Amino acid sequence: MLKSIDNFLVNVILSIYTKLFCSLVIMVDYLSNEIVDMIRILGEAGNNYSSAESLYAERYPNRRHPCRKTIRKLTERAQQGSLKRIRQKSGPNAENSLVVLGATVLNPHISTRQIERQHCISKSTANRIIKFNRFHPYHIHLTHQLEPRDFERRLQFCNWALNQIQRNPHFIAEMLFSDEATSHWQRSQEFQRQWSINVWVGILGNNIGPYFFEQHLNAENYLTFLQNDLPNLLRHINNDLLNRMWFQQDGAPVHRSQNVTNFLNNRFRNRWIGMGSRTHEWPRSPDLLSRFLFLGIYKRKSLYAEEPTTAENMKERIREACTNINADVLQKVRDDFRRRLDVCIQVNGGLFEHRQ
Repeated sequence: MLKSIDNFLVNVILSIYTKLFCSLVIMVDYLSNEIVDMIRILGEAGNNYSSAESLYAERYPNRRHPCRKTIRKLTERAQQGSLKRIRQKSGPNAENSLVVLGATVLNPHISTRQIERQHCISKSTANRIIKFNRFHPYHIHLTHQLEPRDFERRLQFCNWALNQIQRNPHFIAEMLFSDEATSHWQRSQEFQRQWSINVWVGILGNNIGPYFFEQHLNAENYLTFLQNDLPNLLRHINNDLLNRMWFQQDGAPVHRSQNVTNFLNNRFRNRWIGMGSRTHEWPRSPDLLSRFLFLGIYKRKSLYAEEPTTAENMKERIREACTNINADVLQKVRDDFRRRLDVCIQVNGGLFEHRQ
């Protein structure tokens, strides 16, 4: 009786170890030729996995011997079109992603150490989120080295803008602020499908609207956007405001091509701000741009509440987020721009965001 119990326990233990070994072996991937041999032997065994297990061990005594569970999983993988394991890569936590992306948009000079201290998200996690989203370097690495002439140019611009506000208190509300961002997503299923969206967002008063570039943003398609698509976005703006409107763009490389500059000079005459403008160039001043706009969009829960299914699904969410942006956020964009003009003058045209 005791002997039979001992044999039973031995069999149970062996069964447990066999299952454990099988689960460990499947983690160590097999070579493609080994998988092909398993499939061939499975056919010889009449699709009987137990027989295939024994036949494979007999045929290849010097190889690893997969159990029937492993053979079944590898066969199913091959039927799906791949002999190699599809390694699942899960993206960062959505809530942490919002916090990190929002923090970098609001303060382009923020370090991962500051993010860790302020938001309790480790530096490694913050770095992984930034890398995972392939955040556009123009919107992250904004610690430009100012040249000696930049200080005077920045002071001139800030004083000019403040004079415009003094003459016309609605000057900032009549300025079309614009910026671009790239949103990336990598799905953890369906063979790691990846897609990205290049979006331009403009704000004029309490009007805000996105435009999506179907291709990688360059000087050519940006010019096409200015010529053909921007007028369509502004079609609901009354003519009086359009005639008073100032167009603003930053110093991104795609904005500085000669064709873009020539078009803006012809279209807006003396009422646009940017590098190459006849009135006032936008100096080397990323810190003058208000980041409340994109922060307000990124923090919309509807944007990342659920994993986007397609690029078009993500576009629809961005449109909805823009439509539902609170008027208070848009006012913060204007107030923050006005405040930054004062701060820049206080530091004699130097960079100031790292001091805040």
